[in-house]
Amino acid sequence: MKEKKVNTRFKKIRKIVFRVFLALLFLILLTGIALSLPSVQTRIAHYYTEELNKQYGTNIYVDQVEVTIFGGVQMKGVMVKDEKKDTLIFAKRIVTSILDSKRLLDGDLLFGDIKADELTLNVKTYKGDRDTNLDKFVAAFDDGKPSSGKFLMTSDKITLVNSRFILHDYNRENPKDVDFTQLNVSATDFKIQGPDVTTNIKEMSFKDHRGLFVENLKSKFTYTKKNIRLEETSIKTAQSDFEGEVILKYD
Repeated sequence: MKEKKVNTRFKKIRKIVFRVFLALLFLILLTGIALSLPSVQTRIAHYYTEELNKQYGTNIYVDQVEVTIFGGVQMKGVMVKDEKKDTLIFAKRIVTSILDSKRLLDGDLLFGDIKADELTLNVKTYKGDRDTNLDKFVAAFDDGKPSSGKFLMTSDKITLVNSRFILHDYNRENPKDVDFTQLNVSATDFKIQGPDVTTNIKEMSFKDHRGLFVENLKSKFTYTKKNIRLEETSIKTAQSDFEGEVILKYD
C-alpha cells in the first residue's frame, strides 16, 4: 500500500516537473521568436539609445534594427544630431556584426566589418565656438585622459558607399572648407578611443565641391587633439599623382 502511494506521488511530481519544463521551453521559444522580430528588436534599440542619450546628453536615433542569431546587425535611418539639433551623422543603412555582446553592454562598440550606404558626416564649427560639433559629440564620452577615453569603437573594415563629407567653420566669411560627394571608401583597422581616431585607408574616391575628382587616395590616417597625420599617402587625379606625408599640427 505504501509502495503504491510512493509510486503515485512520484508520478505526480514527474508530471508537474515535465509540465513546468514544457512551459519554460515554450516561454523560451516565444521569447526567441519575439526577439527575432524586427519590430521588437527596433523597440529594444530605441530603449537603449534613449538610455544612452540620457546618460551622455547625446541625440542618437535609429528608425529600424534587425539582428540575426549570428550577431549580424542591420540598421536603417541612423541619425546623430549635434547640440543644436542639426544633423551631424546620417546613414540610410548600416550593416555590421557585433564581435563582443558583453562589452557592448559596457559601452564598448567592437564591430567586425561595417558597410554604410549613403552616409553623411556634417561637421560644423558654430560661430563663437572653437570646437566642432563632432569634437563635442566625442567629448561627451571622453574622460579627459589621452588615448584612454571612455568611448571605444573598433572595426576590422569600413566600407562607405555613395557618401558625403561636409566641413564648415562659421567663424569665417566663407565658411565652407570641404564638401566631398560621391565618396567611396574602403578602410581597415578603424579605431576611435576617446578623442583619437586611427585607420588605414586602402581606397578612397570623391568629388570636391570645387570640381576636382580624386580617383584614389591611400593613407595611414591619424586624428588626435594635437595633430592630423596622413602617412604613406598617395593621391591620384586625372591630371596628377602625389606621394608623401602630410602632418597638420595645432593646439
